[in-house]
Amino acid sequence: MCAGMLSPSFGYGTLSLMCLILPHCFGQITLYPNPATVIQGQTLKLTCQSAESGGNYQFYSLDTSMEKMNYGTAIGSFKNCNLGQHPNFIIECDFDNWIFNLTVSQPVHNQVIYCSRQRPSSSILSVRNTTIRVQGQDITLTPQNPAIVRKGQTLVLTCQSNQTSGLYTFFYINSEGNTILYAAVGGGFKSCSNNTNDAFTECDFGTPWKFKLTLLNPVHDQVVYCRRSGGGQDLKNSSTTIFVQVPVSSVTLSPSSSVEVFEGTSFTFRCVSKAARPPANITWYKDSVVVIGSSSISSTNNLLYDVTSNLTSSFQRTDNGKRIFCTAVNINGETPIQSARTELSVIYAPPVAPQLTADGFTSVDEGQSITLRCTLSTLGNPHITWNWVCGNDTLTTGVTNTGTQSVLTLTANRKYNQRTCQCRATSPRSSLSYNRTSATQINTVYYNNVITSNLDKEYVTSEHERLQIKCDVEGNPLSTITWLFVENDTVVKSDSNVDSSTLDISSANCLDYGSYKVTAENGKGPAAVRTTNVVVRCKPRLHYSASQTPNNLVIGSCDSLQILVRLLLYPPATLTQWTFIGKHNVSRVLHNNTDGYRITVAGEENEQNITLHKNRVYAEDFGNYTLMVQNDVGTFYGSHQVDTATPPLIPTNVTLDCGNPFSIKLSWISNFNGGDSQTFKISYSTVGNLSASFKDVEYIRDNGYGRLHSYTPSIELQGTVWFTVTAFNVLGKSTSDVLCTVTGIQESVENQIGVAVGSAVGIVTFIIIILVLVILLRRRYTFTCVIKLERKNIDKGINITDLTKAESSTPMPEHSVHLHGERGVYEELTETENGNQYESLSTKDEQDSERQTYEDPLLKISEDKRQRSQGQIDFEIKRRYIIMDFRSEGGQDQHSIPSK
Repeated sequence: MCAGMLSPSFGYGTLSLMCLILPHCFGQITLYPNPATVIQGQTLKLTCQSAESGGNYQFYSLDTSMEKMNYGTAIGSFKNCNLGQHPNFIIECDFDNWIFNLTVSQPVHNQVIYCSRQRPSSSILSVRNTTIRVQGQDITLTPQNPAIVRKGQTLVLTCQSNQTSGLYTFFYINSEGNTILYAAVGGGFKSCSNNTNDAFTECDFGTPWKFKLTLLNPVHDQVVYCRRSGGGQDLKNSSTTIFVQVPVSSVTLSPSSSVEVFEGTSFTFRCVSKAARPPANITWYKDSVVVIGSSSISSTNNLLYDVTSNLTSSFQRTDNGKRIFCTAVNINGETPIQSARTELSVIYAPPVAPQLTADGFTSVDEGQSITLRCTLSTLGNPHITWNWVCGNDTLTTGVTNTGTQSVLTLTANRKYNQRTCQCRATSPRSSLSYNRTSATQINTVYYNNVITSNLDKEYVTSEHERLQIKCDVEGNPLSTITWLFVENDTVVKSDSNVDSSTLDISSANCLDYGSYKVTAENGKGPAAVRTTNVVVRCKPRLHYSASQTPNNLVIGSCDSLQILVRLLLYPPATLTQWTFIGKHNVSRVLHNNTDGYRITVAGEENEQNITLHKNRVYAEDFGNYTLMVQNDVGTFYGSHQVDTATPPLIPTNVTLDCGNPFSIKLSWISNFNGGDSQTFKISYSTVGNLSASFKDVEYIRDNGYGRLHSYTPSIELQGTVWFTVTAFNVLGKSTSDVLCTVTGIQESVENQIGVAVGSAVGIVTFIIIILVLVILLRRRYTFTCVIKLERKNIDKGINITDLTKAESSTPMPEHSVHLHGERGVYEELTETENGNQYESLSTKDEQDSERQTYEDPLLKISEDKRQRSQGQIDFEIKRRYIIMDFRSEGGQDQHSIPSK
């Protein structure tokens, strides 16, 4: 490959070296004079030409870092002659003869100038160079002309001579012709100082001498001289002209935001770069693609360049939405400054009228949907507007515009039967003259029923009165009319194949209060629905379907008290009052936030929730609490008896299985907890049943009233062992004990045969006895283990010497109790003659007999409460107990048991 024919990817330094080695490679172009000799202070003209026409030419040089410095370009395809970045070089182009001249106003000694030519449609370069020789210099000042520096930066000038003597001065000549001294250095004393604050000097008195002048604020176009005098030598000068680069700071594009252009019509954009040096090169882009065909004009203002570039082009609809912008840069290596981006809005219209199609059937029942669709290949710009006309109506509802389609979802109405529908597309730009309609579509509609009655928003009636509400329906076929009570989502009446239906409430009551929804449907569309409200005036009464606080409460002293009463009534209460009767039957009215009581009343419509709360109760707070609620219709009275809690009752059915020496099992059934949560303590003794000899081994939580509990000791036991089960709460405790003899391991093995034989005989005998008892006696008996158990109430000193007799002769469900005091007044639900259930006041008399059936109190607790934690269950039990006497064979003690 010829050294003068080189791909642009090679470095310029490599290119220069190769062409110096093989000078015959540059035959295609010539650059002369070579070498270029010029007298100091004169201009130099270089000529580059080729025997071939066409191609792109460029003058340039390489700096010390081998970076290209462009002095001018000639683009053959457009025949453009462009200046470079340095004003000391001027290019002239003769495209007729393909001769290009470069005039250098301030030649630099030993500078190498290159001329390159790139052939059309080829990446191969032809390059020639020449070296400038400036006569009359024996000192040099670098950087050579021009001395380029960026605005705001310092400039270092170096003056070097081939001598080691003389006085060297740095100076410039101002506009008035006066010499202004920067520094004077050297001389016999080898001084090194500056004469101004605008610069400072550095001196190297080696061989030869070298001096540096750093200008802190370089001035554009200023000529700085370095002069050597003295030492018997002639006066020698070297100079350089300062070129201060001012980078592009901003680029202005107009229009700057968005612009509308009609399709196929030319439009001109303008891009301006101001106050830069050298002049900026402006490049145009459409999105990320370079756009060619622009023209630029530059002008100077205070030694700075303003460049204006115009781009004139016509645009198509495919350019719609694209963005036009320009960039400007005037210094090699700098990032181009980008202008704002202008979005193109190309104005055009659709080419044809919209096409109408139907999605599905166009013969439907009233209320069903008919879907019509209009389609265009493009909506144009700006987008056309859609309009739908059915019959005489211009429709705006049910219209959905998506992409290039408009869809009408028409809810069929009898007025559209046998009427036509069509769409219209109109461009908002009148200059486009686009206003086109589609073909027509005829629709057939079958109609649905409607409710013609004007139902009142609200009907007001009184308790026990009759209320009738009639609903008339028009439709074909006949309808099914349904009345729904919204409050509990219950259908109260339904009539089929009718055109009217009447809701008949023969005797209104409080529970009839609420909203009623009537629905009519005949299978020809959506159901017709109306809603009305029924208001029943009734006196206050208990809301039995909602949870209430029991009428009898058992709580501990210092516990909190809360009574919740839920009522049905309308209109709302005019008077709500709590009355308390305590000791000595003294009655007093309770007031909110007085004596620690807090009374709240909440509710809505015909329901009212009344709460009486006290954080802590004492002995004087136990007694009867009566609530009175009054409205315009009547008055309600409700009573709650609140009594104190007691220590827990003794656990029952305490059993100790000690036959297996490897597994001893203690079990018992929990008794009433006294109105407070109880805990069981397991203790044992091997030396006797004195209380001081027992050791506590386990604490077990109560699982609820009447529940079986068990415990297996983890300690090794043998011989006679006493166990106690103690139930205790914050008010006291009660204890049951049991003992047995634990058989050793060896003894147990020796007796295995005897035990087996005895067990078989015992089982046969037991079966015979059971059969005899069932057939002859027809009575229930309770049999227990032959182990003799001892029960003792440690706290009360009450003993039951024979648990077998006590438990077998009187089963648990038959224990007798005695009520203390009279029961309070309760409201109960009774049945009146007309079939409506309402409350009446009644007083329950004291029981004639002192003994009554004792029932499990946990039957009063709802199933969901059984699943709660132990603390919650104890809380519910505590609120459901009343004071009773527990009479047993061993003595009499007062305990609290649950109320029925």
